[in-house]
Amino acid sequence: LFEKLKGALFLSQIHSLFSHEVLGLKPDAYIGFSAGETAALFASGVWGDLDDYYQAVENSGIWTKELAGELNVLNKAWSDFPEVAKTWRNWGVRAAYTRVISALDNEPLVHLATINAEGDYSICGQAEACERVVEAIGRANCQPIHYDLIHHCPEIEAYKEEWIRLTTR
Repeated sequence: LFEKLKGALFLSQIHSLFSHEVLGLKPDAYIGFSAGETAALFASGVWGDLDDYYQAVENSGIWTKELAGELNVLNKAWSDFPEVAKTWRNWGVRAAYTRVISALDNEPLVHLATINAEGDYSICGQAEACERVVEAIGRANCQPIHYDLIHHCPEIEAYKEEWIRLTTR
């Protein structure tokens, strides 16, 4: 997962350099969504310490132990649910908002993570609970997202201090 994120950061920098130096474009703003926020900060030159950032991320275990991989953050985030398996899934969903919200109502460990556009969402949460939500929405309307990463949901609160440390540059 970390290698994919590094690749995305690198690609955004190449795109930025090409846009500025070859095409002569001068942006009034940089906008990023999710990991794109970090990419925008590096691509714009606001953050310039990419090697230091990579090393800090790698040392933190964020993508191997905490928010992905071993999912250690769930031990704290789900302390009220000790019997629940510490597994995580992300799903893309194409359905009416009311249908998605209704399916989430009885699943406290599954969340609406992103609203990309009307009818285009992502959900994330405990794997078995996600399966129940997917069944309620309709499997034909759902697609697994093949990275099991804790993001855009209440569980991230358990990693807040470390996240702030990693992203304060």
